[in-house]
Formats: sequence, C-alpha cells, structure tokens
Amino acid sequence: MVFLGINGFGRIGRMILKLAIERDMEVRAINEPNTCDTAFLAYIFKHDSTHGRFFGKAVPEGDCLNINGMKIRVYRERDPSKVPWLNTSVDYVVDSSGKFTCRNEANKLLCGGAKKAVVCGLSDDIPMYLCGINLKKYKSSEKIVSLGACCTNCLAPIAKVLNDKFGIASALVTSLHSVTHGQQVLDAVGKQYRLSRGAFQNIIPTAPKAFDAVTKVIPALKKKILGIQYRVPTPNVSVMSISVQLKKCTSYKQVKCVIREAAENDFKGVLGYTEEQAVSTDFLGSTCSSVFDASAGQMLNPKTYHLVSWYDNEVGYSSRVLDTVKHMEEQDIIAREMAMLKQRRKKQKC
Repeated sequence: MVFLGINGFGRIGRMILKLAIERDMEVRAINEPNTCDTAFLAYIFKHDSTHGRFFGKAVPEGDCLNINGMKIRVYRERDPSKVPWLNTSVDYVVDSSGKFTCRNEANKLLCGGAKKAVVCGLSDDIPMYLCGINLKKYKSSEKIVSLGACCTNCLAPIAKVLNDKFGIASALVTSLHSVTHGQQVLDAVGKQYRLSRGAFQNIIPTAPKAFDAVTKVIPALKKKILGIQYRVPTPNVSVMSISVQLKKCTSYKQVKCVIREAAENDFKGVLGYTEEQAVSTDFLGSTCSSVFDASAGQMLNPKTYHLVSWYDNEVGYSSRVLDTVKHMEEQDIIAREMAMLKQRRKKQKC
C-alpha cells in the first residue's frame, strides 16, 4: 500500500485523489493553505464542473476529510516544511501546487518526514522522469523527482517512437492548451503581459519550456525541436500539432502502424491511438498522456509529416503521477530488500 500526501489541492491535486481512490493507494494528508474551510474542500472535490460529480462519500470531519471511508488529515501551511507528514505515515508527497519546482524549495517537502517527493511541473535542477521514456532509470537514492509538464508528456512518447524508428531531423510543435487555473478570467494586473488577459475572451500565445524539456529525456533531439503554445478558451483537453521532418523516407501508413504498435505494446496506457473522427470532448477523462489521431495526420513528402495528438491535460497527467509513484515504491522496496540482504551477509561473515 502506497501512503500519499498531496501538497496543493487544486485541479491536479483533486484529480490525483480521485484516481488514487481507484488504485491501491491511500492519501493520508493534504496541505492546502488557501482555505481554512474543510467543508469547502469536500464540496469542491465532490462537485467538478469539468469531470462531473463524485458520487462517493466526501464529507468534512473536523480537521480531516472522509473520502469513501478514507480519513485524510488536512493541513493549511504555506510553508510545506511545517507539514508533519510523518504524523500520518506519508511516504511520498506529491507537490501539485506548482510553487516548488526548484530543488531548494522542493527540499521543504521532505522536512516533515516524508521519504520522497514528486514535483508536478518543469524544473531546471530536479531530475525528470517520464513513463515509457526514462522512468526505468530511476534510482532509489533519489529523493525528489519531476514529471515535467502535461505537454512534455504528450510529445515525448510520439517523439521517441518516431526517432527510434525513422530518426527525427527537426520538429515544429504547436499546442492548443486549455485554460489553466493560473490564468485570469478577465484582464487583470499581472507579471506576464499576455497571460494577464482574459482567458475566455482570447487565444493567448505563450512560449513554454515544455517542448525543449523533451530533449532532457531524449538527448538525441537536442536543438531539433521548436514549439509554441496557445492557451484557448476551453476548460479541459488539449491538442498538439507536430510538423516533423524525418531522416528516413517512409509513408504515412507506416508511421501510423509504428505508433499503433507502440501504443499497444511498449507504451500501452501512456500512448493511445484512434482512427475515429474525434473532437476534444471525446478525450475528456482519457488516462493516456497522448492519444495519436490517425485520421487527422497528413503527409507532404516521404520525409515530412503533420501529426496530431490529443491529451486530457488533467486526467492524463495525474495518471502518470500515480504511475511514477507506484514505480518508485516498487524500486524503493527492492533497494531496501537488497540492503537488508547485504547486511545479513555481512553478519554471517562475522
């Protein structure tokens, strides 16, 4: 059984809790400093305007939430180093606040006694692991890991499959990303000019680091990927357009075949595949990081292709968070057992 703590009970934090309920994972504690009302946390968890109502039990009980009989302690600390995770036996803390993406800040997540921390977001100095790409390289000695961004997780599987099979000479990526909680409902004073404009009145260009982050886990693509993201006025589900120049000649039929095979085997559960005439709401609730849209792609010549992939930027990403925690736990158990075995052998020699 994995014992989780969640730091930040926003869109991703709440989705992680919902998905954890469906798995063999137990959330023991939540830290949400933006409200002192536990009843409100129960309400906002139960009533989701995007994903629908949670029909299980979700009620406040003093300083705790009771979710389907699972008692979750609620803390309200702005400084996560003050959260006593150890008091609730939390092993892994997931930071879904988006505020602790550098190592110095992320270290605060471990001060309360948790063993490991998983950071939801891009980081310059925390190692990034993506399911299906490099997660098997995770070492139990690492205390803090990053999962990158949702669009990093969407692009990486397709980029790896294509690069391994055909080689990628270059790729131009455009992401149409749904509104996020950090945007403004109406024009407001802010630090970023464009993102200070009304989210539901505008299509807003941004220049994210998420695409370049793919090269951290697929070094062969360094200086070969360029991308832009547009925030669009939809509540959830995003889409990625990839214009790729391959090194080897092939056909669109073969490209589809290779991606489909990967989706059914090595990347099962991470990469999806569809030939349906789908639109964004058809992917609401998809647990895949990336769903390749075979019917939307095009071929310009044997080396140049335009590809399309969809992703539920909340459910897909949150699913990978839990997959990563589960893998970490498995590897950490193996490491502990190996350490105990070595210790016993030493005693036997003595």
